[in-house]
Amino acid sequence: MKKTLLFSIAAVTSILMIVCMISSAQAGVTGRLKGKVIDKGSRQPLPGAVVKIEGTFFETTSNAGGEFSFICIDAGTYDIRVELDGYARQSMTGFAVYPDMGNEILFELSPRGNDGHFIVLDAESVSSKSDDPYMRRLVDSKTFSRQPHHSLNDIILQSSGGVYQRAITTSLPLGERYMRTDELFFRGGAARESGTFLNGLRLTDANTGTSFLSLPYGAIDQVTVQTGGYEAKYGQFGTGMIQIVSKRGGKSLAGSGEVVTSDYGTSVYNLSLGGPVTDQIRFYAALDYTAAEDAEPGVFGHPVIRYNTTGISNPDPVINDTAIFVTDQNGRLKYKRGARPDRVNASDLTNFYANVSYTPNAVMQFDLTTLFSSIKRNQFSSHILLSPSGVPREERSTYVVNLTGKYFLSPSMFLEGHIGMYS
Repeated sequence: MKKTLLFSIAAVTSILMIVCMISSAQAGVTGRLKGKVIDKGSRQPLPGAVVKIEGTFFETTSNAGGEFSFICIDAGTYDIRVELDGYARQSMTGFAVYPDMGNEILFELSPRGNDGHFIVLDAESVSSKSDDPYMRRLVDSKTFSRQPHHSLNDIILQSSGGVYQRAITTSLPLGERYMRTDELFFRGGAARESGTFLNGLRLTDANTGTSFLSLPYGAIDQVTVQTGGYEAKYGQFGTGMIQIVSKRGGKSLAGSGEVVTSDYGTSVYNLSLGGPVTDQIRFYAALDYTAAEDAEPGVFGHPVIRYNTTGISNPDPVINDTAIFVTDQNGRLKYKRGARPDRVNASDLTNFYANVSYTPNAVMQFDLTTLFSSIKRNQFSSHILLSPSGVPREERSTYVVNLTGKYFLSPSMFLEGHIGMYS
């Protein structure tokens, strides 16, 4: 049996203890937030306002100048609540905290009236400033949910201007060999010159220096692409760095589902569900499946061999399209365009993601993240089609497990440990 199996393993296990202080560099998956609370009418600062990040233990009080700040916040999307006696309570939804970045925000409180005392604002409608000095492209789930994306690579390319190489072909005596690569290139460099991180865990194949990663679309919370100015703590990347922050369970149960089909034999299925299990445990899970009956309808889908009653010969150079040559019972040659019989040249992509967060008390937090991604491709290639098993296949899989523990020493300092594996 002739079978092409692409499989490489790079297991990375590390334990890191990072102390985050006001003057120190932040961890790769944490950000900063500072702001000011003022009276909407008089524009005077309001001291003593309680500012809380919903779903976390981050809570502080504005100082005499109405200012407040948080550091070492896990990257993600949050709701922020501000309360002060005599003023309407204000809540801002969907505020994004990005890795290694700080944001500044202004809350304008109005005196509490008889017509209500609770105001909800959307983060997109409120102006905020970033202290990011680097060349970053930032995309959050709210942004790309309004765009026609269905994959992680689509999001990265839309935000960065990089180049995506899906596959390469190699000439062989009987035809061509197709090999899927799924590589991203930035600023004209090689794929191995860029780095990929998922929730702070570096995902790099030790043999090739590249990453093969595919997340369920519903599991992506943020994508940050940086093409310059990154710190030395991330490693020696010459062209770019991708930081992905996945979703976590919220304070209420929520889920979604989507089915996308086409007339060309490609279907996409997405499912996600997340929420609380108990007051201390939350979960989030997402699954997507993409089935393509004709994985390469263009250049890579052209026939490389011809079947007939006498054997195999080279293809007709005039016909260079998605076609399979077959013979009828009388030996007459015919071909079919589009998807091929027996799912030859078809592909199946499966992605599964799960996260469980556990907060036993106000000073401890644990997160367990798992990811499985697999692509199976029945290649239309001469040296594989002749396999006696009749099941030509190229397979590629990724497994990721990441456990994070965090212990808060004070509002401005904590210890964090990571144990992760990428294969």
